[in-house]
Amino acid sequence: MGLLDKADAKGGGPDEAPVPENIRDVIADFCQEYPLFHCVVLTRTSGRKGLSEEITELAAGHGVVCGELSGRNCIVLLPGELDMELFSHRISQSTGSIVVFQFTADSPSLALETLHSHLP
Repeated sequence: MGLLDKADAKGGGPDEAPVPENIRDVIADFCQEYPLFHCVVLTRTSGRKGLSEEITELAAGHGVVCGELSGRNCIVLLPGELDMELFSHRISQSTGSIVVFQFTADSPSLALETLHSHLP
C-alpha cells in the first residue's frame, strides 16, 4: 500500500462522511496485511443486533474482520484468497442476513470510495 492510499484511508473528507472513522482504520489496517481483499456489506433482516460479533465467531480462523456500519449494516473484510461468493452466501444463510453488495479492492481508497457510493 502506498503512502497516498494510507493517507486517503486515514484521512477522509466531508464527501466520505457515511463511512465511520473506525471502519476507515479497520480497512487501512486490513489492507496492510492483505493487499487484495474482498468487502461484503450485510444487513440483518430481523431486529436482532450483534451481526458483526456473530460473523466473527462463525469465521474464526479465516482472517476475516467485521465492523458495524450503521443500524443493522455490517461490513466484512475477507482475504483475497477466500471465495467471496461462497463465503457471502454461507454467512448470510447462517446469520439470517442479506448481502447488500460486495466488491474486491486492492487499496483502502478504492474500498472507501466504493463504500461511500453505496451507503445512504
